[in-house]
Amino acid sequence: ARDEGMFGIADAIVQAGLSSSTREQLPVVVAFVRESLLAQDPEGYARSCEALAAAQPAAVESIDVPTMLVAGDEDAVAPVQVARDLARRIGDATVEVLPRCGHWMTAERAIECQSHLRKFFERYQDRILFGTDGSQFTVNYAGGDGNDVVLTLAVVPEPGSLVTLLG
Repeated sequence: ARDEGMFGIADAIVQAGLSSSTREQLPVVVAFVRESLLAQDPEGYARSCEALAAAQPAAVESIDVPTMLVAGDEDAVAPVQVARDLARRIGDATVEVLPRCGHWMTAERAIECQSHLRKFFERYQDRILFGTDGSQFTVNYAGGDGNDVVLTLAVVPEPGSLVTLLG
């Protein structure tokens, strides 16, 4: 990235990160992924890669809230088996596998992601409180042992955004 810029990287990630079905049938998703990568600063991208290479594995065994992992069946970056291995290490975890999907699952299979997310939240609806103030979307999970989890996301009121997904 530092020496040659993002063009070659973007093209390689489109080939390796998207499913063959997405590359053949969803040119808008291909363009979105490519343009998202091209918009990144090459130096910043290089530093992110270095940070990932030096990162230590997270202690996922300490996660004590219901967890859903989503994997694409054609994801070469984080294969389904990686998600299954993580799920085994997390106490209360499920794995949802999206067919004909690579690494960019929310772009490649937005409707399926929305469906799995809705089902997951419905399963715990007695413990989850949703709220928004117009600029943030907050999900509060009341843990059975008093350990509450709060997830706050930026609100992007566009079709396909999280607000739309949960709305």
